[in-house]
Amino acid sequence: MPSVLGIHNGHHASCAVVKDGLLVAGIEQERITSVKADGTNYLSNNLPVEKCLAIAGVQLSEIDLIVSSFQAIGPGGVGLIQPVFEQGFSLFNPYDKRHFVISHHYAHAISAFSTSGFQNSAVIVSDLAGSTTLDGKDFILSFPDFYREWTNFSPKRQQTKTECLSVYTASSREMKLLHREFCVPHCSPEIFICSPASLYDNLSRFIFNREDAHGELMALASLAREKDILQSGIRSADIFEYTQKGSIAFKNDWQHKIRYKKRTLDYVPEAGLVQEAFEKILLQYAALAKKITKQHSLCAAGGVFLNIKANSLIEKTGGFSRYHVPSSPHDAGIAIGCAFHGWNVVSGQRNIPAIVTAKKATDRIGSTYTAAVIKKLLKGFSHLCSWQENITPFEVSELIAAGNVIARFSGPAEFGPRALGGRSLLSNPQLAESRDKMNKIKGRQEWRPVAPVIIKEKVNIFFEGSDDSPYMNQLHIIRPKYRKHLKAILHSDNSARVQTLTREDDAFLYDVLAALESATGYPIIVNTSFNGKGEPIVETPEKAIDFLLSNPLVNFLLIDNILVKRINQPEWKSAILAPDCIISIITLHSKRRYILLRKTKSLEISEETFSVIQRLPLDTGKKISQSVQSELLQATLLQFLIKQ
Repeated sequence: MPSVLGIHNGHHASCAVVKDGLLVAGIEQERITSVKADGTNYLSNNLPVEKCLAIAGVQLSEIDLIVSSFQAIGPGGVGLIQPVFEQGFSLFNPYDKRHFVISHHYAHAISAFSTSGFQNSAVIVSDLAGSTTLDGKDFILSFPDFYREWTNFSPKRQQTKTECLSVYTASSREMKLLHREFCVPHCSPEIFICSPASLYDNLSRFIFNREDAHGELMALASLAREKDILQSGIRSADIFEYTQKGSIAFKNDWQHKIRYKKRTLDYVPEAGLVQEAFEKILLQYAALAKKITKQHSLCAAGGVFLNIKANSLIEKTGGFSRYHVPSSPHDAGIAIGCAFHGWNVVSGQRNIPAIVTAKKATDRIGSTYTAAVIKKLLKGFSHLCSWQENITPFEVSELIAAGNVIARFSGPAEFGPRALGGRSLLSNPQLAESRDKMNKIKGRQEWRPVAPVIIKEKVNIFFEGSDDSPYMNQLHIIRPKYRKHLKAILHSDNSARVQTLTREDDAFLYDVLAALESATGYPIIVNTSFNGKGEPIVETPEKAIDFLLSNPLVNFLLIDNILVKRINQPEWKSAILAPDCIISIITLHSKRRYILLRKTKSLEISEETFSVIQRLPLDTGKKISQSVQSELLQATLLQFLIKQ
């Protein structure tokens, strides 16, 4: 059975495996390192290669091809702080004859088309910046050829091109580039606009003063009404115009009109304006793709297609009968495209018929943990939590209906930025406080919406919009008669980012939804990703338990069919401070670091935590007071301090 390993090097670094034509494993580097959007621009030992292979059940020696993509390495841009592989890289030999390199947009396009289930399609790729090349074309190179060409850059050929928009026509055996546009080099990229991605990225950075705030800008824009946009004093026509050839010409004489404001909500008019312009631009790109490909289906990839309102407009008015955006249209999905490209090569070499399925690929391709591992872990937390095995979907539905927040950790992890039930926080959509709790748990602004998951065949009863939204990539409108009942998921514009679920997707969660419908009339649950502020989605059961113990607003943790809850704090009053805890204080580069030591384990703590621990009773046998326990609620820290 041929197997291919795909690797994306860059932010949102990731790995994926396609085995016998099927996507069987995928994981992002951030899930392993716990650093949001983690990655490097080169081959690093932090890449989750071994973890991904373990999920797929294959050894590196069994891999037929390794296909990589390097988003931020261009001709002449190798060396100094930008190697192609780090010193000491040992996950595999980069010069292995099985190792190939492909370009960024080409990998995006393959990832979208190969997960769609379509036999033929137009493909649009749009992002902030893809591969930089001399000729502006896609490339497929062996690693030695890639390294040689990218490090032997002729001084006579200084001009390079960086892709930001590509249009392809695709079939099971061909991905043909028909149109491409490029970024415009500029000394002020944080202001200068040359693409829809730079438009959205620049305003989000300005308003929220950080990277990767596109989701927040999208939520802020949804608060805008037409009168708000008019108040901005700027129009879409000030941002871009249509050329006679039907392309987009971006303008850059409007940004100076936007002034600094004290409150985030004061930027609603500007957010609404940019969202409006963004949608018009992407609709124009869809029209271009329709015109030059003559296809009836459209696939899309690149970070801009995480924008759910734009996706819905393209599906509704873009002129295509079918529209597909994968679960990971952003750069993590590059690894999937690399793996599928390798499969196409291997299957062609071996005369294996191309596998074209009639359904989309699942994104539940991440880590799983056995019952034995989970039970052993729970025993280590027995002084902090209790659990009930063989919990039923009906019992879970009763807890959700009663207003509890349940953190669910079950089955394979999702691949991509959105939790779809496997690593999710779940609550009752009929209670307004469900949204408030979720936003507090995740450290988000109170105006941020939360998403619902619903039985697929019931979606058109409660929502207007697509009847197929398995990845939360579409915008739906709650039907008027249900708006006063679905308080948690109702946004100010009556919209919701819906996930549709089938029994095949997740039988347990499907049965929970069915039980809720019987009890409440609504086969709907609030579903948001299982993580805290600035954190990636929880990867291990240990971190899941720690999250439960560290977040009082989370009532239960559901690990597969095991329901876990915190032991009530009154029972914790008997906790005894372990006498063998030591704190080591070291100074490194003029900065103090505090290391908590106990037996063979160590844990770095903050200065604030150190000050709390200083207040603990030091005499052997003294109890830890409840007030101090509340400040030290993090499970891993309590395990160090409490005598067991």
